[in-house]
Amino acid sequence: EGRSTGSGTNSDPVDIYTAVKSVAPGQMIVLKGGTYALDKTVTIDRGVSGTTDARIYMIADPDSASRPVLNFQRKCAGMILAGDYWYFQGFDVTGSANSLKGIQVSGSHNTLDDIMAYRNGNTGIQISRYKSTDGRSDWPSYNLILNCTSYLNADAGYEDADGFAAKLTIGEGNVFDGCISYCNSDDGWDLFAKSATGPIGVITIRNCVSFGNGTLSNGVHYANGDMNGFKLGGSGVGTPHVVLNCLSFNNGATGFTDNNNPSGLTIINATAWGNGQSAKKGNFLCYRASSAAVYVGLVSANAIDSDKFTGNMSDSIYYNSGKYFRLSGVLPTPVVNGDKKGTVVDNPATVTGMFKNTDNSINLNGDIDKQLRNVDGTINMNNLYETQGSYATLGAHFNAANQIISVTGKSSDEVKPTEKETESVTEATTKATEKTTEATKATEKTTEATTKATEKTTEATTKATEKTTENTTSSDVSGTKLVLNANDVRTGKLKSTLTVDGFKLVAGSKSTVTVDKSSKEYKGIDFTRRIKLSGSGSTSGRAIAFKTAGESKVKVYATSSSTDDSRLIKIIDKDGNDITSTSKIPGNSLKSVSFRVPDAGEYYLISEDGGVNIYYVEVSNGVAY
Repeated sequence: EGRSTGSGTNSDPVDIYTAVKSVAPGQMIVLKGGTYALDKTVTIDRGVSGTTDARIYMIADPDSASRPVLNFQRKCAGMILAGDYWYFQGFDVTGSANSLKGIQVSGSHNTLDDIMAYRNGNTGIQISRYKSTDGRSDWPSYNLILNCTSYLNADAGYEDADGFAAKLTIGEGNVFDGCISYCNSDDGWDLFAKSATGPIGVITIRNCVSFGNGTLSNGVHYANGDMNGFKLGGSGVGTPHVVLNCLSFNNGATGFTDNNNPSGLTIINATAWGNGQSAKKGNFLCYRASSAAVYVGLVSANAIDSDKFTGNMSDSIYYNSGKYFRLSGVLPTPVVNGDKKGTVVDNPATVTGMFKNTDNSINLNGDIDKQLRNVDGTINMNNLYETQGSYATLGAHFNAANQIISVTGKSSDEVKPTEKETESVTEATTKATEKTTEATKATEKTTEATTKATEKTTEATTKATEKTTENTTSSDVSGTKLVLNANDVRTGKLKSTLTVDGFKLVAGSKSTVTVDKSSKEYKGIDFTRRIKLSGSGSTSGRAIAFKTAGESKVKVYATSSSTDDSRLIKIIDKDGNDITSTSKIPGNSLKSVSFRVPDAGEYYLISEDGGVNIYYVEVSNGVAY
């Protein structure tokens, strides 16, 4: 058990309350697996912050067999995060007291990655200000909620607890990416605003899923909550929020609603299926938005009541007064409430071959993340309600790496949390203090979408490192498959760049690359040599460079140089910018990882921090040096 007087070592840990008060920039709090029975709110106060170059980490112990569970036993609020530049990863928060939130994010430039919030007495994860006296300049901004799941949150009156919320007092640049919200007593997402506090910052919700809200998994349903999948405003206060590649189904009320937000909302590639059974409302209720609103690639199926819109619509299917209408093509058509524009079509739910899968066999009492996520945390809906064939441009798609969201707008600078390997004096568990964390690069963007969205293919990979691009896509030039096998490289220490099999082993006098003997059998290949990148790399050294003719898949077989510690590898471009997210490489066995680069160019495979051994690299659409 940790204690307040502990030193923070493996043998003498501190408790979590002491840890969050004494941690310093660049340090890491490692939570060992198991349940923490807590009776006081875990508060990270304003001023206990990292920096752009040295974040503070609170992560699950990567060597524990179970997740850390912070159980507040219905005695208090859960976590209040008022510090800046923190990275939280891999633990659960449950059991906050009635009317009190599970997690409240009140600082800025924070990332919550793979956090689960469930059975709390109010909203699972909410972004809002810390103190009632905080002015707009203190409102939380540029936070990323990444691959998180929030479910079964309910207050005593079954009317206030949302899965996720960002409402009333929040600044610019907050993003939800790859999150799932289900079976909460109120809304899946709530972006409510009111005139007393004024407009909130633009929220971006992308690659997210909301279902079953308004009814708990045990069937308890009081219809006291609003029961919407995505509630995008309130009270006639306007903010042009952005929703990209999202799915909403079987919620008690509307799938997507402006909730009286009179602004130019942007909703691109959204699927709404069978919402409104409890409240008898349509899948889409966005008729109070302004004429500047943009709707592209929408699908409404099994609607209970009419969909309503104001704005500009293209390439979408909607329902009105007993009929479904399709507006085809990329040119926007102005629409207002009550319009019946487009060609009359059948209910998409009845069109043979339109969807890859319509069998909703989700086990609500099972592990949703195991059912609906890939091992890297990204969402995989098993093709549920995903269109195909001539309908493939419509609706949300997940687990499809070639899909890209294209939105014109301006974005904030990216914050790139990197892997840290640092001696922490603030460890909150019985774990050793030197650990590495897989800190996925977090894109922190505020997107102000224009009223034109000509490219609508949607990004379904939820990796936070993929960038929002301009409204064009390039055509790939045909290349050839390039293969680098370490067996083909002569042994020795490289102090200058060597070209081999169309690749370059980039080395310098102070950033050498070593090729030595190593016997391993993997995927039918008997390796006798390895390429050692003995530290963090760059475009000038400790890198494997290659060129592509266009979009390409890059396959890598590698191990960490340390048998005890994993390493992170990634791909950067010639300017040193991250092109992919990091992939974790273990030290005890070879691992195959795949990356996707989006365009033609010159790229570099590097380690983010620490040595790695590369045995094999394959580029699907390469151009040899």
